[in-house]
Amino acid sequence: MKYISCMLALLFAATAFAQYQGPGNFVGYQSVVSERLQQALTRPSKYDILDAARTNDLDKMKTLLAHPLASQVINAREDRRSSVHDGFTALHYAAFEGNVEMLKLILANELRVDKRLYSEALRVAVINLDSKYQKYTEGTGKKEDVERYAAIVVELANAGADICDLDNILEKATMLRVNIPSLTDKAIEKCFNNQEFWQRAMLGAFEGNNEVAIKATLEDYRKNVHRFKKNKRGMSILCYEAFFDTHPPMSLVKELLSLEAMRIDSAVIVSAEHDEYFSYLKELLEYAGNDKKELIDSAYKYAKLTPTIRAYLDDLSAQP
Repeated sequence: MKYISCMLALLFAATAFAQYQGPGNFVGYQSVVSERLQQALTRPSKYDILDAARTNDLDKMKTLLAHPLASQVINAREDRRSSVHDGFTALHYAAFEGNVEMLKLILANELRVDKRLYSEALRVAVINLDSKYQKYTEGTGKKEDVERYAAIVVELANAGADICDLDNILEKATMLRVNIPSLTDKAIEKCFNNQEFWQRAMLGAFEGNNEVAIKATLEDYRKNVHRFKKNKRGMSILCYEAFFDTHPPMSLVKELLSLEAMRIDSAVIVSAEHDEYFSYLKELLEYAGNDKKELIDSAYKYAKLTPTIRAYLDDLSAQP
């Protein structure tokens, strides 16, 4: 450590000497050397930075970041054998622990922090957000924890973290839609040119019974409907089943049909296979108007009809 400090001192001395322009400036030269030497000797270590972030010591971190040479260690990675977070930087620790103010403090030094770390920290935060959300939905977690990690994800995304670089982002669409509608909007706009992400996000909105998210999700579709139609990809049967399982109001089903976000024939086939969707089947056939007979024929041909629903369709078919 002493060797490194001496080398740094010599380096700064050389820099200061380069600024020396004659005998008249010798006092200034001494002052610069003294200042650079003092900076080198008091430079924070990477472990100071990492520990401040890990323990959420905001006052200590503010002091450390105020040092002129803090930029030399702000991006340093954890390498202590005692740590289970090998490779973490201060930004990783803030994201992992869900410390929003610490994260904001580190991001405020944007000229110092390597922006490539943003996406790494985003992945860490989303993993923890997903975990906290699952615990919350199971009744074993706190809503405040979900909100903390959601705030972390938003801060990193707004700072420039690459949303599209998230691991298995499609699998997290439901969770993200419920907790961070604005981030889902960005993902749909930036990363995807098909319906799959939107569908999963939509299901998440209904499952979370989140009116704001439902409204935002429908707006997603309106904005992107031209792209979805171009791809000619409808919902998968699994998506229809998951959708009806959320028991959405029929008014929303009709809106999705009018936007062509759902195919009525597929909706009829799926609803004809489950007694719990019976009410949807009745309203879908009523909504179909003159196309009712064609849809009934499709149900007979493609659906695995329950006895109750088969009897109902037989009665409808027998009517003049």
